[in-house]
Amino acid sequence: MSQQSDIADAIHQRLAHGAVSVAALVREVRERWGPEHSFGSVHLFVEEVLYCLLRESDVDVACATAGDLVSWNLPADEAWEKISEHLRKMHEFLEDDDWCCLRKKHLS
Repeated sequence: MSQQSDIADAIHQRLAHGAVSVAALVREVRERWGPEHSFGSVHLFVEEVLYCLLRESDVDVACATAGDLVSWNLPADEAWEKISEHLRKMHEFLEDDDWCCLRKKHLS
């Protein structure tokens, strides 16, 4: 397995215990890689991890609004494109834990 797949699997397991923000994932990758890596390389790697995660049928993307997580209600490909576009436009590391979170889908 690739490093991206390994991290995606670990995050997927953590989702059973609660949401994980994309910003937290960025911080984790930075801690693993060290300070010499740019925001561009970290964000690109995170995009690849997210691609793996969003292929899981039970993963939902949401944002924190007034203390609640609100689903984006987007198909996986559209959610990934929205996240990727946001990360690629940034000129610094993502730090906003409310902007985008991954969580287990609420099954009805």
